[in-house]
Amino acid sequence: LKLNDLSRNHQKLNEFKRKQREYIELSRKRRN
Repeated sequence: LKLNDLSRNHQKLNEFKRKQREYIELSRKRRN
């Protein structure tokens, strides 16, 4: 595994977490 593959995976993971958090925030607002 190359280092830059690893950083790309890390970026995707961060993006995924961010989208997940945004989704959770949105669903919270909808409930209220």
